[in-house]
Amino acid sequence: MSVILFGKSEIVKMAKGLLGLDLAMHLSINDGDQWVIDQIYKGDRHKFFENRVFRFVQRAWIANQMVHLLQYRHHDDVSHEIEILEGEDLDLFGAALEGKELLQELKSLRYNIFSNDGNYFLSKPDEELLDRFINNIQEIRLRALEVK
Repeated sequence: MSVILFGKSEIVKMAKGLLGLDLAMHLSINDGDQWVIDQIYKGDRHKFFENRVFRFVQRAWIANQMVHLLQYRHHDDVSHEIEILEGEDLDLFGAALEGKELLQELKSLRYNIFSNDGNYFLSKPDEELLDRFINNIQEIRLRALEVK
């Protein structure tokens, strides 16, 4: 098993693709979230969801970089620096991934956050969110095929 390191352009296109979804369909909120929405985001649920997705993609990319570094730390050509996704990065790298391409990249990310010896750097809530995105997008695609 090898670990593929995602580049910033791939992560930005993935983030844009996720931000283009109906986020309310994929994300749930709890009482603590509702307080944040009301107090911090002044009731703007969409802005809250956007921020939540952006931070999720940011953490998933850090997890991918950490696993890659751990897996290949003894190779001379492996950078030991971890890049951080910034909000202004969303203005870079072209169009968002959609449909099949977004689904494939999310599945690839899911696979590439584990090292050969089982190291894993994504939290359980983020892992569940990644799985929810994958499952929901698969369902949407299947329903679209059934309609045709």
